[in-house]
Amino acid sequence: MKAFPIGSVELAFKRSRIKMPSLGGRSLFLVQLVNKVVGSCRVNFDAEYPYERLGPSELDKLCSIEAEFSETYQTGRPHDNTYLDLLGNHLATSHRFGLNLVLGNPKYGCTPRLGALEKKAALICMRYGCGGSRLKLGAEGIRYGEEIIRICSKLNASAYILYTPNMFKLLEASKKLSVNTAVYTPIRMAQNEARALSETVDLGGDHLMRRGIGKESAALRASDYILFGSPGDVVGKMREWLMLGVNKIVLSPLFSSHSDLCQQLHYIAKCISD
Repeated sequence: MKAFPIGSVELAFKRSRIKMPSLGGRSLFLVQLVNKVVGSCRVNFDAEYPYERLGPSELDKLCSIEAEFSETYQTGRPHDNTYLDLLGNHLATSHRFGLNLVLGNPKYGCTPRLGALEKKAALICMRYGCGGSRLKLGAEGIRYGEEIIRICSKLNASAYILYTPNMFKLLEASKKLSVNTAVYTPIRMAQNEARALSETVDLGGDHLMRRGIGKESAALRASDYILFGSPGDVVGKMREWLMLGVNKIVLSPLFSSHSDLCQQLHYIAKCISD
């Protein structure tokens, strides 16, 4: 059952979840695994601490093998423009590279300021161009989200929207300003919805807890924040989002081990088509 276009999907990972000694090795492993199991799907490297960043030579290597990938930069870090320039240069020189600018979470030592994001996004566009849909701007919450959409409209960037109940309001706001949207969601798949929900609660507890959802209500609220179910369930939900105007869906697999990740990617591969 292949029912969703692969060009409308990205797969997001935190490099820290992969137990390998080097950052470059983790990145290469994820890109090659996705290409082998799923196909030519962009790998989206999620926001983490600065020590999880790739260096210039590692970025060059990934670009040289023509990997489809993007890096996430948290704009809430002061005095960090050297690294931003490095990413901007790759945005300009490699059509396979993407850049995700997000406010940044205090968990990672950031001070979220909308003005800083707008300033840095405008700087990237002025110096390097926006790269069309390859530049995403994101922030959590309805108020920040609406402001992000306004900025995207000015800069011709895509709005990076987190899957929450607020997503639907933000999609409407994006439509009004003709802004493309990419929705980020954790995902867990299994043979049936009941098993997928149980595994989602076990593996996605931290994601839910950061949104004020404790263990006692996680099973009731999980469907508002995480995509889960059988391949048929997931395809149905993704198609609903497509009809609502979502341009790209960024799937972040919940997994417990390398073998479990492979299984999740095989499930995802059933949901998409070239």
